[in-house]
Amino acid sequence: MSFTRLSALGPLASLALAGCYGAAPRKLTPVPVPQASDAQLSVYSEETTHIETTDTTDSICASAGIPLVGASACLSADYSIDTPVTVVSSTAKLGDIPLSYGQFLVLSDPDYQQSALALDAHRDACDASAVPKWVGIGLAVGGLVALSAAKSDVGEALGWVGLGAGAATYTAGYVAWGGSRCEEGRRLYNQLDHSRFADTMVVTGANTAREMQAVASEFNARVQKTTVTQNAR
Repeated sequence: MSFTRLSALGPLASLALAGCYGAAPRKLTPVPVPQASDAQLSVYSEETTHIETTDTTDSICASAGIPLVGASACLSADYSIDTPVTVVSSTAKLGDIPLSYGQFLVLSDPDYQQSALALDAHRDACDASAVPKWVGIGLAVGGLVALSAAKSDVGEALGWVGLGAGAATYTAGYVAWGGSRCEEGRRLYNQLDHSRFADTMVVTGANTAREMQAVASEFNARVQKTTVTQNAR
């Protein structure tokens, strides 16, 4: 391949770097939550301790001045070590209604609904960018093939036109048609997708317990403020 044809890889590299769209984010799986406008969010945490047994082996080998009797140069001993392990388990309720961890995460996030709407907008924009993305890729690949196989100046010119049009179309899809929102949409989806915790009623971990207590306090403060405002009207 000539230097001119090899240089055609430049627009392709620029095309790839200009915007790697990726797939559009999926729709959120709904996590149904109970409705109780003035109910308090409570978190109950409990510490339990159990014994974990670990089997281990130690070896003692002969060294200068400490000979061992027998054919082996080392002696080994198997034994068990019992270690107390403390686990913090937490559950949540809205009023008297038990909550799964997924429901707790949805209820306690004051921006959840607004963020879910933003996710829908990102997904729609990302879907719209799919057409210029694939048209651009097709034009660029066709231009590269034509350029590689060109046996005349006309054929080479057509190859460059295809490459340029492909790169322009692909980049326009990323910049103007919403392709740049695909990555943000996927990030937001991962942040908002709590469906994997929809059936998790007990979570463990001291840090998780502290975070849940803090989030519940913030939730209850918002509920109290809303109730005071409504009563004042």
